[in-house]
Amino acid sequence: MPKIRLQFTSTLVTFTKERESDVEIPAGGTVNTLLEALHRKYSKEDGARMFENKGGMSHVLVILVNGTDIRREDGLDTELHEGDLVVIMPVIAGG
Repeated sequence: MPKIRLQFTSTLVTFTKERESDVEIPAGGTVNTLLEALHRKYSKEDGARMFENKGGMSHVLVILVNGTDIRREDGLDTELHEGDLVVIMPVIAGG
């Protein structure tokens, strides 16, 4: 099973109680596979729904794989490989 490096930023660190971790996913796993695993891991926490995929990209998260926004790749179907760095951050808006 490939191991990827996962980093959380900003307020997600408060939620996850960790800034980074190594995560194993099945071979051929995608960003969606990772989000499903995170939803299961944090399911007992308030806010775990932020990792749910309800038929499309989350509107509250920005996800980078090796520095590239997944919206520039295959979105949730972006395949993850051994050693990839996935950074998950909340969308920041204001005015």
